[in-house]
Amino acid sequence: MEEVRHISELSKVPIITPEMIELVNELKNSFKTGYIQLPNGAYAISVHTITTDKQSVFFYNHEKYFMVEVVFEGQEMMCLASASDKCFKIVPSNFDESVKFLSGEVREEALVLTKDEFCVVYPTQAYKAPINIPTTSVSEVKKVSIYIPFKK
Repeated sequence: MEEVRHISELSKVPIITPEMIELVNELKNSFKTGYIQLPNGAYAISVHTITTDKQSVFFYNHEKYFMVEVVFEGQEMMCLASASDKCFKIVPSNFDESVKFLSGEVREEALVLTKDEFCVVYPTQAYKAPINIPTTSVSEVKKVSIYIPFKK
């Protein structure tokens, strides 16, 4: 079972650097959207988005990155699955070669992230987000996704 944690615990995650914690604190205090380059090949993308239904998005897999998803406002559901699930099919894309888009009926786990919570998605996992929480309507979400290179 994956873990959803409060942002006060970011420093307890070994792959999170002081620069990343500083970025999270800056965005929490003064949110802005955009791409942010970080040291050592890491980067972040902050977005103001709206959740969608689970069927309308593909799974994503960043096999060369850990992803840390931090929600500042709103709430979203994230579905996680093993990226090596045999039921996955790769969806052709010219988007970005560091991301695989996957589809298929796979075993998945749902996490709910709300204000000031985060989770870590591993390079071996595929995820869908931002998804509507089944018991609620569409939600506006302000969040940052931090991508940290996976070094084998």
